[in-house]
Amino acid sequence: MCSTEESCECTIDKRSARNKSDRRSKCIRCAGSRGHPALVIRSDDPALCKDCFIDGCVHKFKSAFGKSQLVPNGSKVAVAFSGGLASLVMLDLIQRSNVRFTPVLFHLVVDGPDSERLNHIRSVMSNSGLENHLMDPVQNRILTEFRGKMLSNWTRSSLSEFSELDTLLTKLMLVHCARKLGCEFILLGACGTQQAVNFLDGIISGRGSSASSDTMFVDRRYGNPVVLRPLFEFMSKELVFYARFRNLCWISPIDPITQVILPRPGLTTLPRLCEDFLIGLQYTGFPSTTQTILSGLRRHFGGPLRFLYYVCKSDVTISGVLKVTFIILEPFPR
Repeated sequence: MCSTEESCECTIDKRSARNKSDRRSKCIRCAGSRGHPALVIRSDDPALCKDCFIDGCVHKFKSAFGKSQLVPNGSKVAVAFSGGLASLVMLDLIQRSNVRFTPVLFHLVVDGPDSERLNHIRSVMSNSGLENHLMDPVQNRILTEFRGKMLSNWTRSSLSEFSELDTLLTKLMLVHCARKLGCEFILLGACGTQQAVNFLDGIISGRGSSASSDTMFVDRRYGNPVVLRPLFEFMSKELVFYARFRNLCWISPIDPITQVILPRPGLTTLPRLCEDFLIGLQYTGFPSTTQTILSGLRRHFGGPLRFLYYVCKSDVTISGVLKVTFIILEPFPR
């Protein structure tokens, strides 16, 4: 029973609920002068209005480059654009941030030349006002035909390996395109949620030495160009709200794994299990899960990396003649 003389848990709970309600009754930054509260990013965060949230995203994006002081003024920077949520938000942030480098927008073609999806991407790139290119190098046939083989020859046990190899091939092709454009840096639209998932997947798969490199703002494993991830401090929820507030219309990138899994509800892969686990914690009582994983990882990240080379032969045959051999770079600490 509650005591009239001493404070009890009931009073504490009521006071906590009242304080939480006060923090969400108006925007924490402008105190309601710019608009009504529009969203709460995490369950324990105060509310933000639409304009303050957008300004905060722009500031966070610019500070990613300002902290590192890595990209020289006027240098050419390749911007990988798939038409998806992350790359579209990254493009809009570049346009709003008045960046000091020269962005070069490019799209890696994996559709046919007359694809409706490709026409939409071409329209968005043309309307951006930036230098843009549709890249379809000869080596791209390895990726496109590999995906076709994967859709027809997958097995339940090899699906996760196919997913990992598809991600690796795509990243190598993007780096190759940036080299052809003469750029020293390439921007990839990987958000913090995705990087936390990649880290968990890498730890479970036994790739702990390289998992940290996949979550950093700077990734030097590919030499020239240097891979940058300017959305490394954004959660996927922030990208969704930013796109909604800015009226950005994105399309889902082509993902062969999704095409396999969607018609089969009981089928999944290790990265998707990690994502479900992480999001389940994030939105069911542990709102700081993603930030804790990323901040802890960066705090214990050790310096330069050396590389081991593994040569593995796959069962993928290109054009019925060429058997593909993949060289995988696996770093380990000095």
